[in-house]
Parts: sequence; C-alpha cells; structure tokens
Amino acid sequence: MHRGLVTDSKVILGISSSPAGLAALRFAVNVARERDVSLWAVRSWVLTSSPRSPQIWAWEQAMEADARRFVHAAFHDALGAVPRDVSLIVRTPPGGAGAALAGYATDEDDLIVVGASRSRWWLRPVVRDALCPVVTVPPPVLARLSGRRLAREAATALSRGAAGLRS
Repeated sequence: MHRGLVTDSKVILGISSSPAGLAALRFAVNVARERDVSLWAVRSWVLTSSPRSPQIWAWEQAMEADARRFVHAAFHDALGAVPRDVSLIVRTPPGGAGAALAGYATDEDDLIVVGASRSRWWLRPVVRDALCPVVTVPPPVLARLSGRRLAREAATALSRGAAGLRS
C-alpha cells in the first residue's frame, strides 16, 4: 500500500497479556506503520447477567473501563508506551472475542492479528467469518519452553558463562 492513498483498511488486534498476545501487539504495530493505516486494539469482555437493572449497567460501564485500562497496560508491557506514530483506535465491545474481531473487519484489505493460544475454540469463528486475512503470532521461543526445560537451559547458560570467566 502506498502512503497517502485514501483507504479505510486497518489492522485489527485482539489484545491479550499473554506472551503471544504481546508479540502480536508488536507485530500489529509494525504492520500498521508499514501500511500507514490505523490500528484497532480490541479487548472484548463478557458479563453474564439476566435482566437489565441499573446495577448491571454500572457493572457494564466498569467492565468497559477495565478493558480500556487493560489495552493501555498491554501497550505499556509490550512497547513501554502507546506509539505516537500510529493512529490507535481502542474498542471494548461486550461479547466474545471471535465475533468482535471478525465484526470489525469491513474491508478485504483489513488484517486481523491475534496471539497464538492453546485454546483455539474462540479463533475458529474469526477465521471462518472474517472478510480479511487473519494472522496468528506465536509466543517468543522462551515462552514455549516448559518450566523445567527453561530452568535447565538457564543453568546450562550460566555454567557456560561461569566457565568462560574462569579461563
């Protein structure tokens, strides 16, 4: 895509604080920069409730505010701050993540970005219903290791470093 071209395309990011979610955030920011399009950060929420009482509306407002804080915290964790050179639009819809992400894709040039998850049940509707490509970003290599293997790798690296200091 060429800079300065009028387009409604966007990068739609499912926000998660998992290692894969934070990697997806970094990836999505880079793609939005490269394409010179807006980045839609989406964090959905679910409040199981019955009839609409005034107390429920207050809870829904609190859930939406919490989702917004979660989005900003994810940017802080992944990048240190919200990037100033990317047009960020935060969406915090009620409902499931899959439907929300697919629903925001309105153009074939859009791109949905999510972090890989062990539970993929919520991702199926996104892939099935989206009008645009869906990219799943894996977690960093160290996040994929089991706790025991990570400890073993760290011990090996430390012993190599200590041996190098003695020589």
